[in-house]
This record gives sequence, structure tokens and C-alpha cells, in this order.
Amino acid sequence: ELHAQDVVTVGERDIIFLIDSTMGTAVINTVREYIRRFVSTKEIGPNAVQVGIAQFATDTRLVMDLQTHGTKESLLSSLAAIRARSGQTINIGAALDFVRLNMLRPEKGSRISRNVPQLLLLIVSKQSSDSVAGPAQALQKLGVLALAAGSRAAVEDEMKQIAFSDSMVFMAKDFRQLFRNAREITDALSTLSGTVVVESPTDPAVITTVQRVFRDIVFLVDGSNYVGSSNLPFVRDFMINIVNQLNISPEQVQIGLMQFAEQPRIEFYLNSYNNNRDVVDKISQLRLTGGSVLNTGAAMSYALDNMFQTSVGSRKLQGAVQVLILITGGPLQDDAGSEADRLALANVLTFTVSSGQADQEELKKIAFIPNLAYHKQRFSELPALVDDMMQNIITVVGDTEVITGGERDVAFLIDGTDSVQGFFPYIRDFILKVIEPLDIGTDKIRVSVVQHSEKPTPVFYLKTYQTKEEVIRAVQGMALAGGRSLNTGAALRYMKSTIMSDSNGSRAAQNVPQFLIVLAADRSMDSVTGPAGELKTDGVVPFGVGVKNADKKQIEAIAHNPSFAFNVKEFRELEPILPRINNYISLSKDQLESALRQVQNDAVKRDIVFLLDGSDNTRDGFTDIKSFVKNIVGRLYVDEGLDRVSVVQFADRPAVGFHLNSHKTKSDNMNAIDNLAHKGGRRLNVGAALQFVRHRVFTSSTGSRRLEGVPQTLILLTSKASADSVKGPAFALKEHEIVAVGVGVADANLAELEMIEFKPGFAFKVTDFSSLNSIQTQVLSALNIQQDNQETKNGISDLVGKNTKCKRYFISLKLLPSETSLSQSKVGTKSGIFQFFLFR
Repeated sequence: ELHAQDVVTVGERDIIFLIDSTMGTAVINTVREYIRRFVSTKEIGPNAVQVGIAQFATDTRLVMDLQTHGTKESLLSSLAAIRARSGQTINIGAALDFVRLNMLRPEKGSRISRNVPQLLLLIVSKQSSDSVAGPAQALQKLGVLALAAGSRAAVEDEMKQIAFSDSMVFMAKDFRQLFRNAREITDALSTLSGTVVVESPTDPAVITTVQRVFRDIVFLVDGSNYVGSSNLPFVRDFMINIVNQLNISPEQVQIGLMQFAEQPRIEFYLNSYNNNRDVVDKISQLRLTGGSVLNTGAAMSYALDNMFQTSVGSRKLQGAVQVLILITGGPLQDDAGSEADRLALANVLTFTVSSGQADQEELKKIAFIPNLAYHKQRFSELPALVDDMMQNIITVVGDTEVITGGERDVAFLIDGTDSVQGFFPYIRDFILKVIEPLDIGTDKIRVSVVQHSEKPTPVFYLKTYQTKEEVIRAVQGMALAGGRSLNTGAALRYMKSTIMSDSNGSRAAQNVPQFLIVLAADRSMDSVTGPAGELKTDGVVPFGVGVKNADKKQIEAIAHNPSFAFNVKEFRELEPILPRINNYISLSKDQLESALRQVQNDAVKRDIVFLLDGSDNTRDGFTDIKSFVKNIVGRLYVDEGLDRVSVVQFADRPAVGFHLNSHKTKSDNMNAIDNLAHKGGRRLNVGAALQFVRHRVFTSSTGSRRLEGVPQTLILLTSKASADSVKGPAFALKEHEIVAVGVGVADANLAELEMIEFKPGFAFKVTDFSSLNSIQTQVLSALNIQQDNQETKNGISDLVGKNTKCKRYFISLKLLPSETSLSQSKVGTKSGIFQFFLFR
């Protein structure tokens, strides 16, 4: 046995100790003491022996890199960091991958590029919960000389897969005995040199092209009791196994993490961590929120709106594939299908991974394609599932169609004043998202950007850039011009005379459609009406986008028509209007002219009355009821000329909260809903309430536009059976073409609701008030009914109007050629067309 003073020179070598943390304190102490003795007998330093240490259970923890300690003294003083940790399972495969991806790298001290021997000693006490074959082969291909020491429940066959030679497998019943007399291990670590030679197959070589993985991956984890704390370790291991097979960096793969139950919660964004260790550490700390309500669709929507954004790390504009991996153990309780369509439209690939009480067939509908839905009966099987999924995770791509089919000139006039300085990234992001699907080129779509304050400042002209990449770089590098106030009228004249002119690249004289997108966050100090009118007369189609303190009337005056005017309170609310703008920009000239005529004549309008149970039965749930109403109203286009809203409460008798013409803006309606006080009352006379709203609320004097042909909609919410008859009043609603939607809670009479509903499928029931938001999407879909579903002459299916707010999108799926693609057969480019509707 060597002692500290017997220093042996063995030449340069990099040695990594990979230690099972779950072996118990006594064994860990023995291993630590062995490493201390081993290090004490070697020359330690960048030109001698370097030592790295990692510990693992279900996840892997770095103790020290090869370059962390350049002297023997500092290394020995750090060995106390090797500690026992609790755990019942270990993932050896993931740990081997961790060493390969995170430790055997030049920047981490590895001298593998200089052909310095790379040695790994694995020390384990039990069988692995994940596969070791692939990770072991990957190490062998790198030339790593792996040794394996196992005791107790360790599996010798597993050890033989990992070690570069069967003679380098050391099995013992008691580790303490093995490491007290570990001459064979010490000799091997001290004398082995060279690299593992992997024999080439005798069959003809198959040459494949390995593609650099460039992806943004978000894990969306079911945090409810359907998974529970007992199964959480398997879910964490599943995610960690994926992460450990990827190279996490700003240039390759980025990872984000969310969990959800009734509400979604972000754990970290795509740009929060830029290396494997930090991502694994954060995943290891995940704790579930709990709860029995599982709003999967709402969480998917939240992920799209909040995680796949350039401001938090998404690199979709640089071509990074966007991936969502949904992991769940429970049934779908809301309309996740429509949100899956939204994700597909946004070019996000959705994978589903399920177990427990999750419905495998339903989740196949949620995945981007059914082949990307994976299910296991037991959560404990999830970590090993990674081997089956990994090829698809890193190779499958899905692209939305690029908007082509004609020449267009698209100019942006944006607010460049000091007041938007803190929000300028949102403005840049807005521009980038508008141009993202455009086919930009000199003979295709041209783009210009101008900032304005007291005076306009061009960023670039329509003829400045010839490629999409140049335009994106220019927008990304754009700095705020600055200024104290807005003269939007003068800026509009500048757009007409300078930007939209032949000399600066406009092709108006060649009948190329001209689009102008104006974004302002404050009121213009000069008049916009005249300059906007001149642009429209010249054939320019302006969109008006108002944020924060923008004057709504000015924005409407700028826009081609009210449907082209958008006003939001905050910059983060810009996202929903993007598809509407892109839809118009994508049209051919003839289609655009037809659509503009239709939109002008048939602007979307609806009168929607909420008739709410205000009896004593709903007192405790009234906050949830108001939240439900607000969530519905939040998805409507509330405006005096578009959607109007009224709220009525009732018990023994009805009481109007506010009429259809009481409030003109969405924010005013939201405030009014917040201020509603619970009415109270013991009886619930639904029939009388239905008669009341028909005679007293759906009337011209209170704001109804029924006589103008505007659709009339009633949303009835009850919590118990009616004390009076509903049959006659329900029939009268249908006679007056009032579309009734029934929502029942708790003891509501479903038969009554079905009698009242406008058509089958328009009655919904939930068990308690807290579950109301789970049916929000279904109610919104019911509001989307149209009396006239005829297509326009140009084949545009109700582009923005005719009593509907639907739009049709097409997406195509393309699979990269891969030996292990979605099927055993050779895959070239596979295209499938999915058609779906998205409620605006």
C-alpha cells in the first residue's frame, strides 16, 4: 500500500471519479479516503495528473472539474465536498453522458485533444434506472478508458457494458474491503494509456450527416396530484436524461421549464441558464404545486405567449426549432386541442409524454403528429423512454408556410420617443414577428422601418436590404432614436412623400400592394386625419396600433377601417394582433381589394349579455364567476362598433349590472365587472330572468343592435334548478334569434340548460365554481357561431367578418431525413396539411 510520502510519477493523465451518492455515509467515507490516498501519491497539475469528480443519483452533481485544482494541496482540501445523499434510484447512463458532455471538454480542463489518456472510474452500488448502452458506447468512441467498480445490488453485466475491458470490472460484496486493498484499481489508473479502439464493422459503411442541434426546448410539467410527489423523481429523471444528451449553450440547445395545475407557473426561461449543470441543478430542485384541477390547454397557451418569445430567449428568428414537451399524468380538463393548434400555427413542435390517468388517445391529438405522443403505464418507465424519443427530439422539424405569392411593400412607422425606451425590445419583437413569415427579397416583399418623435428618422428604406437576414439584423440592431413628443401627422406625410416613393424603393406605380403599420404609445401633437386620408387615397393600406397612452380615435383615423385599428394597454398584449396583420399582408392584390370591401361592409359585431345567478347559492363562488366572465370578455373585441357586453344578475328578480351601451372600451367593461357586488336572494327564477333580458336588455334603447342584424348572444350561468318554468321563455329567445349558451355549476339542472341552449352542445356543466375557467374555450367556441357561413367570391372564408372571428391557417409538417426517423422506412420530406380555426 502506498503512503503519502511515496509519490509516483505516472505521466500526464486525466482521471474522473464518478461516484454513486446513494451508497451511504460509511461507504462514501471509504471512497473519499481512497481518493485521498491515490491523489497523495501522484504529481498533480496541468502538466501531470488532473482529477475530476462527479456524484450522481437520479441527477448528476459536479464536485470538481479537471482544471479546478492545479495543486495537490487544494485538491485534497476539497475532497470533503464528496458527501452521501439520500436516494433509491440511480441513472448511470445520464451520469456517463454528463461526464462526456460537461467534463471531457477542453474548456473544462480535458486534454483529450492532446491525446492525454482519459480515464473514468465508475463506483456504484445498485442497478441503473436508465439505459447505459448508448452513453457507454459514446464514451468508448471518444477513446475514454472506463473502469467500473460495483457492490451489493450493482449488475455485473451493466458494468461490463461500461468498462472498456471485462478485466476492468471490479465487483465486491463490501466496498470498504475493496477500497482498503485496491491495488488493482490503483495500478490500472496509474498505468493505463492510449485510447479505446472501436473495431470497424465488416459490412459496407453507412455514411450519415450529423446535424448540429439548434433547438429551444420547453418542458411543460403536470404539477398536480395526478403526478404527485411519489412520481416526481421519475419525471425529473426523464427531463434530466434528455438534458444530459444535449449540449446546452446559447449556440446550440436552450431549455425552459414550466409546471401547471389549475394555474401555470414558470420555473425558468430559455435564456435563464446556459450550461447543462445549471439546468440539471434547477430541474433537480423542482417541487410540484399540487391540486386536482388540470388546465392543460390554458397552460399550453401560457407557454406559447410567455416562453417562446425572443425577449426571454427564443431564437426562432435565427432558425432554432421550437419544441414543447408536455409531461402529464392526468386527463384533459379543458380544450387543449385548440391550444395545440395555436402552437402548431406558431411553428412549435409539441411532444406529449404521459402516464397514470392520462388519456393516451386524447394526447395523440395534442401532439404535433400522433407519432410524437409517448405513453407508459408507470411513471417509473419514463426515464428509460428517453432512448426511444431522443432521435425525434433532435431531428423532427415543423415549418409554417412562408407567405409568398406576390410582391408587396411593407413599411413600419414606430414610436421612437423617450417614453418607450423601457419597452423598445417589445417594439423590435413586434416588427420581427410581423416579418417572420414574409418572403423578403428585392423582387418579393420589401420592408422599411422609420422611427418618429417630433420628426421622422428612417432606419432603412424599402430598397436598402435585399435579403431577409439583412432586414432581421437591422431590426435587431436598431436603437431608439429618442424625442419628447409625437408628431404622427407629419410622420405620415413623410411616409407618403419619401418612404413610399419610387426613388426609395416603392413599387406603387407597378401596382404592388402598399402596407403601412403605424405603432404609437402616446397621443400625436398634430392632426393625423388629413395625412392618413392622403395615404389611403394613394392606395396605401394602413394599420393603426395603439399602446398605453395612444389616442384611440387617432389610431382609428390612421387605420384603413376600424377593423385595422388595434388598441392595447400594454406592450406585452401585442401578440394576439399579429396573425390579423399577417393575414392581410399575405393576400394577393385582387384578394386584398375584395377583402377590404368585405371588411368595410361587414365588420364583426356581437351583442353579448351575461345573465348570472346572483342567489345566495353563488355567494362564495362569486369571485370565480366574475373571473370567468372577465376571461371571456378578455378574448372578445370589445368596442362600440364591434363587440358589446352587458351583465345582469338575478335571483327572485333580475338586476342590471350594466347595459350593452354603458361602456365603450374593454377596460371600462373589465372595471365594471370587478365592481359588481353579489346580489343575493333565496329563490332562482330563471324563466322570469330570460323574459327580462329579452324585453329589457336586448333592446335598442339599451344598446342592442338586433335591428341592424348584429348577432345577439346570451350566456346564462346557474347553480341550481329554476323555481319557475323556463320552457316558454327559452322558446321565445330562439324565436327572436338570440343565441343562448348555458353554463351550470354544482346543482344546476342540466335538462333546463339543454332546453334553453340555442343548439345541442351549447350547454356546459362543471362541479364547482373554481372549475369554470376549464370550459372557457368551449364557451368561446359557442360564441363563434355564425348565421351566414358563405365564402367570399375569392374563396376567403369570412376573412374577418360575417358574424365570426375565425381565421383559417395551414401548416405543413416536414421531417428531416434520418435513419431512425418516425418510421423504419426511409423518410425524405413528408408534408401533411392541417386545417384548423383559431378564435380571435
